[in-house]
Amino acid sequence: MKSLIIKSFLLLYIIVIGASFMSSFVSAETSVSKGYLSKDKDLRSGMAVSLSDESSNEQQYVERTATSNRSKYIGVVTTIDQSVVTIRSEESTVYVSDSGQYQVYVSDLNGDVSQGDVLVTSPIKGVLMRLGDDGNGQTKVAIALSDFNDSQDIQTQTVQTSAEGSRTVKISRINAELSSGTVIKDEKKQFFSVFGESLTGKPVSEIRVLVACIILLLVLIIEGSILYGAVSSSITALGRNPLSKAAIYKQLVHTSFLALLILIVGISGIYVVIWT
Repeated sequence: MKSLIIKSFLLLYIIVIGASFMSSFVSAETSVSKGYLSKDKDLRSGMAVSLSDESSNEQQYVERTATSNRSKYIGVVTTIDQSVVTIRSEESTVYVSDSGQYQVYVSDLNGDVSQGDVLVTSPIKGVLMRLGDDGNGQTKVAIALSDFNDSQDIQTQTVQTSAEGSRTVKISRINAELSSGTVIKDEKKQFFSVFGESLTGKPVSEIRVLVACIILLLVLIIEGSILYGAVSSSITALGRNPLSKAAIYKQLVHTSFLALLILIVGISGIYVVIWT
């Protein structure tokens, strides 16, 4: 029985460590940027960019994304030290990433941005906005990881709108998860995404929730096996030797303690995968 508990504990420990490493690797792997050239002097880190018309196979130029060039959107400007991997040439002056967690420029042109909102390109060059009710067909750029009102250094800018003539909007930077420009249609969130978001209060990738569910299932199976084996062996031992009741109870308590320890390790693993 003790051998089974030790093996179960080691198996769960390996699974938790492996799952945590895999989740960290998935997050780190997405932090990849690519080098480009640019003649846009107003580019800043955190701005959305598109390929410019001057681009060729040999030299690719980028410029701030707006309504006119949003179909050529490729990512958000970052810095070389913010990415785990950088693909660049000696001539590269701008670094762009389309996945990972970064700070991005957003405005309240389409309403206040809240955590979990889908961010899309906007008429303001390089600046994102929240997806509106009529956003079908637009390109999803990122998911907001913080609220607009929580950001610092809020700036204002007057923009021209077809409906109102002109309007003053607020612009700032918030944390966001870039999402590789997935096209938005009448899609619904997947079950694991909805479950993870309702559990943590923030966007969680499906792979993390799935890994956490696998860990939970393994914990329940291991706990059930240990407790069933402990109770079954204790009843059998008492039937064979009633005088050894004290020793059997002591062994049962010891087994229950180890089962509790395994449960704590499993829950800790789930916490690491989901919340970190």
